[in-house]
Amino acid sequence: MLRAVISRLARRPVLAGGLLFLAGVAFTALPALRYGPPLPALHDEHANLFLGETFARGRLTNDPPPGPPEFYQTFHEFITPRYEAKFPPGQGVALAAGIWLGHPIIGLWLVNGLWAAALFWMLRGATAPGWALGGALAAVVGYGAMSYWGNSYWGGSTLALGGALAFGGALRLWRKRGNPFAAAAWAGAGGAIMALTRPLDGFIFALLPAGMMGWTLLKWKMDFPAGWENGKWKNRNAVALAAIIPAVAGVALLFGYNAATTGSPLTFAHRLYDQTFLPRVVLFVWEKPAPDPPGQPAFFANYENAFGSNMSADPLTASRYWSNLQKFAAAQFGFLFPRWIWPLAAAGLLGVFLRCDHTARIALLSLLFIALPLLTLRFYGFAHYIAAWTAPALLLIIQGLRQIFIWKRKLDQSLRWLTCLGIALLVAWPIAATAREMTRGAPQWMSFGWVYDQEQVREDLADRAKATGRKQLALVVYPADHDPHAEWVFNSPNPGAQDVLWLRALGPARVPELAKIFPGYDEWLVFVKTDGRFDHREQITLPDAPNAPR
Repeated sequence: MLRAVISRLARRPVLAGGLLFLAGVAFTALPALRYGPPLPALHDEHANLFLGETFARGRLTNDPPPGPPEFYQTFHEFITPRYEAKFPPGQGVALAAGIWLGHPIIGLWLVNGLWAAALFWMLRGATAPGWALGGALAAVVGYGAMSYWGNSYWGGSTLALGGALAFGGALRLWRKRGNPFAAAAWAGAGGAIMALTRPLDGFIFALLPAGMMGWTLLKWKMDFPAGWENGKWKNRNAVALAAIIPAVAGVALLFGYNAATTGSPLTFAHRLYDQTFLPRVVLFVWEKPAPDPPGQPAFFANYENAFGSNMSADPLTASRYWSNLQKFAAAQFGFLFPRWIWPLAAAGLLGVFLRCDHTARIALLSLLFIALPLLTLRFYGFAHYIAAWTAPALLLIIQGLRQIFIWKRKLDQSLRWLTCLGIALLVAWPIAATAREMTRGAPQWMSFGWVYDQEQVREDLADRAKATGRKQLALVVYPADHDPHAEWVFNSPNPGAQDVLWLRALGPARVPELAKIFPGYDEWLVFVKTDGRFDHREQITLPDAPNAPR
């Protein structure tokens, strides 16, 4: 009976897609209901939130804050000539939507819901509706809702949504499933999302879908299969435009954003930032690290040193390159294919070679494109980098499950236990992910010990500002060898309006500048330990500030 209900639901795509959207939102929200909304832990998250706040205010960039920029200097943000974060706008747009709805994490919940619906649409273009429904739900929980993609502000689901749309549209066009104009348009929209979220990874992923669509349109035939005589497959130029227009619009928006942030459409803010502040951190294996600029703050050098085994190594030896390649490949494919899924992925691979399963071949070919960034980039170790490839990975898994059913029919109908085992493995994946996340006793971000300390100090100073009616100025004092990932100096796009302003303590010689710029503030020195944990704070009067180390 359950199988019949699932089958009937899956054959109503609008209803099934809507329910999957709600399920994606609900499952992603579960950890927040258990532990509360996530707190940003790393500077990448703070920079993405800065982007979201900027867009939520209706701006692309912000005016520089008052005072010398070195007091505000933090990771992944330009202070002058415009106050802005270095990342592409895609994740920031999702967070801005959440801010408009009450909290930035809501935007990521909605993205996960859309991603679930997009995966269902993608799989329906290649497999039976029931498989598509179960696969989409399992993937959005296993990949997104119960990982840091859905429980932090780092990213992942936005790029995965673009990948599902681009891959699904190309797959549907190649297999002549559904309306070709809709398939092409959604594929182009997916390409635009990827361009605005992670341009390099999105470009590499889009090579195969673009090639599939181009080949399909070039091989257009007039002798269509039965049921396609109504003409909607006869105008290939219109179908091509349906894909090109949204994709080009996304690239144009990216170039426009580049022009607003860096002054040049072809200059990406993250590349300009790294070349300016982190010249020893290089992206490609053939690039050579540059020397640090004169007078570079010590915390930038500490950050560069943290990547000494890969991005800052000079020279990058063959042994180190090979070691990094193995480590990053294991991490990325380990995320795409958790151990629960290994038998299904193996069955999908057997289908490629034994049954000439062309759909599984396309999925495998797409996954092989991950080799391009693995071979050419110095660092490729985080799972959100390969988020777009969750679409072909899921397709290979589902094709493997279907392969098991085919073996049962052809070999022996009594092998029902084999099909039950396949379904059990697919179901175990999201269940195990949910159980792990909901029983860990603390949210993922609490593994960074400084996060709770930061929140407590920020809340204490904010309460003091409300009680006294005076704004608070926190000067953060770091030890010389502090963890560069445990950053405390983060502000909103409009720091002057904050009740608590966070600046770097640069020593007593700079104190008179602050006394003139921020009159009427209560001033504090906030001392931080080497590991980023809070040590203590002292109230001061700016002209009499004690000797604070840089």
